Amino acid sequence: VIDKLPVLRLRGLAQHSGQAGLALIEVEGSGIYMLRVGEIVTLRSDHPPLTLRLKRIHPTSIEIEAGSSQQVVVVR
Repeated sequence: VIDKLPVLRLRGLAQHSGQAGLALIEVEGSGIYMLRVGEIVTLRSDHPPLTLRLKRIHPTSIEIEAGSSQQVVVVR
């Protein structure tokens, strides 16, 4: 279980027929990131650094895989 997962907010989704979608994710204290499914962002403020991977995009939410434990978090 991840104890220090920052607050995550879904700020926007963009999907076009036949193309991979994009998600705008706000990470409290780090900024806003634009990710496609499978992309990873590494937050260096923690020791060890925390990695977040966009696992799946749904119509109103996303699934983020966090840390080496691969815990999945749903962000709406």
